Amino acid sequence: MKKIVTALIIGFVLLGTTTQANAAPELSLSSATMEPGGTASLNLTLAGGTEAYAGVNAKILLPQGVSLTGISRGELLSSGSFTIDYQTSPDGMNNGATIIAYSGTDTFSASDGVLLILNLQAADDTAPGDHQIDFATTDTGLVNSKYALSNADGSVSVSPAPRAGSIIIESESKDIDSDGLPDSWEQQIIDAQTNDAIMTVEDVNPEDDFDGDGDSNLTEYTNNTGPTDPTDFNINPDDTDRDGLPDTWEQQIVDEYIRDDITAIGDVNPEDDFDGDRDTNLTEHENGTDPTDPTDFTVTPDDSDRDAMPDTWEQQIIDADPDDNIITIEDVNPHDDFDGDEKSNLMEYDNGTDPIIPAPIQPGDLDGDEHLTLADAVIALKIACGLDSGVLIGADADGDGKIGVAEVVFILQKVAGFEANPEF
Repeated sequence: MKKIVTALIIGFVLLGTTTQANAAPELSLSSATMEPGGTASLNLTLAGGTEAYAGVNAKILLPQGVSLTGISRGELLSSGSFTIDYQTSPDGMNNGATIIAYSGTDTFSASDGVLLILNLQAADDTAPGDHQIDFATTDTGLVNSKYALSNADGSVSVSPAPRAGSIIIESESKDIDSDGLPDSWEQQIIDAQTNDAIMTVEDVNPEDDFDGDGDSNLTEYTNNTGPTDPTDFNINPDDTDRDGLPDTWEQQIVDEYIRDDITAIGDVNPEDDFDGDRDTNLTEHENGTDPTDPTDFTVTPDDSDRDAMPDTWEQQIIDADPDDNIITIEDVNPHDDFDGDEKSNLMEYDNGTDPIIPAPIQPGDLDGDEHLTLADAVIALKIACGLDSGVLIGADADGDGKIGVAEVVFILQKVAGFEANPEF
């Protein structure tokens, strides 16, 4: 991780005659760890001197994204107050300098102790990593550039060597593919199977369910469950069988049903239609209708009689013969064949053919879509094997009154573009 190095220069304004003492103190700055958007306190410690000192001013340069929210005296200062001013640094640094001025007359020993406590705040978008802070007493580079420690008798001791402290902004989990799943978390899915197609973090899809337990990878991460363990998933107390239907809602079906195959909520299938009103149990739940009442269902405006044929399409059958008994859309039966071409009304709608004008049935057209396709050949094979008897009589290619191998061969020849002989 790239290390961000920002100078923190702490010094003290000269308060007396500038002379070098024999036992200069040393300054050290503590380290701290905080999250982006978090806070920390750093201690500036004075140690190693033998003289007594009074007064303290400081000028500080902070890392980018870190601000000084307050300062307090350490154990070496017992009274007085601080003022904090901000100014642009004359050396052109973007974050400028914070000047701390102390008003007080404390005299303190240079023995080990905390001089200042710096309270810091990291911005939410502060880059994670080590933000090293370098500081030293110096006599160049900044406004009021003479920095030193003034002792009580007017002599001055200056810390001769720079010291360093650091603020470690805790690293946020890497997510190089920006899919909401940390790379380190995705790695367990990558490693779970060495012979699958999931080789990199980009191959781990948040919406996939790697272990097949009904929870997506993203849900597993959010709920802290194992994405490679099908027995470790999040249990919704309101839907223990995890079928999208609340247990209490399913219970009404369990209580209503007297069949032996529905004795528990796990027996209630969302795709079944318990009351036979053409709405699945799941649809009944989503629409707030009663799953045990066949008269309580959702009415679709385009198909008010719910026969899978739109009302506007059915109207053409109603209008075709004003003298018949088909007066309303409820009279149009999807299984009737209005034009008598051996294709039901529903088949005409599904295939986009005309329900009013009968179309001649092409030999071999078993599904009634007026085209010969492999689907017709498959149907012919099923019929020849006795699996299906519901066919169009006109589709009998050789006219023997049944569908058999001849029809299969005829259809395949036509589909392949060859001349086909229905008398085969």
